[in-house]
Amino acid sequence: MNLIIVDGDCRNLWSMPELERLLDAGGDTLWFCEDVVLRERDYNAASAAKAAIGAVFEKAVLLTKLQNGVMDYHKKMLRNTVGCKRWLIVIVGEISGIYKAQYRSEINSVLGNSVRYELVFDNSPALSLALEAKREIVDDRPLCIIATKADASFAEEVQRTLESAWVDWRFECHVGSKTDDYRHADVILIIGRREEDFAVPTTESYASRVQIWLETARGERADTRAVLTRMNQSGWNLGQRRIWSSNLVNEILLQELQKGNSSIQAICTDDRFVMWDKYGLPLSAQDYEATEHAEAFLRDACCFPSLLDC
Repeated sequence: MNLIIVDGDCRNLWSMPELERLLDAGGDTLWFCEDVVLRERDYNAASAAKAAIGAVFEKAVLLTKLQNGVMDYHKKMLRNTVGCKRWLIVIVGEISGIYKAQYRSEINSVLGNSVRYELVFDNSPALSLALEAKREIVDDRPLCIIATKADASFAEEVQRTLESAWVDWRFECHVGSKTDDYRHADVILIIGRREEDFAVPTTESYASRVQIWLETARGERADTRAVLTRMNQSGWNLGQRRIWSSNLVNEILLQELQKGNSSIQAICTDDRFVMWDKYGLPLSAQDYEATEHAEAFLRDACCFPSLLDC
């Protein structure tokens, strides 16, 4: 599970049993760590923990008070601990806004984009924020952030549909998100119905993780060129990135079919289901009676089952 490192600043705040109870330690390993132990192992916490207590870990929780700020040994530990795939850094105690900003900047300058990490400020005697964040880092599923400019309800509906299609992924909606929000995402899915919906905060640092989905009205062709041009002009530098397009109603119907919650016969009689020809014109009633054709049409009209294959 996790290695929970309690540094010298926090050493006398809790007893081992108290910390185990507060953090619901379970299968986690608690380690009251001293600077001298880290120094012996060149500040590699993974190596030091293995030598001191036999713990091997890929995820670490650092509990610190930062009584004297981000010390040199904190930076060395974060920088030199290879093999740790994820850090949760919990800064306990009452901290003013100006120091929070300073600590965020200093820690980010060490870890940057190289390691996934969370930073939590917890002034609760029960360490409730730390416990909530610790439970979150146990989830190893890849993360897709759904970003759009303003339409939260649309983004949430897309999220629900994708969660049905991709059960092994986690999804979060970030409406008008800051670029820092992209840091932990394995995929940044930028969505919209109109060109202006794609005007989300830009950063070239994460451009390789971007996927784009444009919802189009049924039977209409997607104007993907205008969307891509706008995004490139705003600084994304996506080149000729593919833009996926489909209609959300069809994606929902396909998920109902694949989950066994509906049949193609029922979908063909559903007022929400519309088929069209290559010119965008609605098909006749006879075409809906050929259920094999209708199912093939529905699958071809959808892209969510392939959206995260990147």
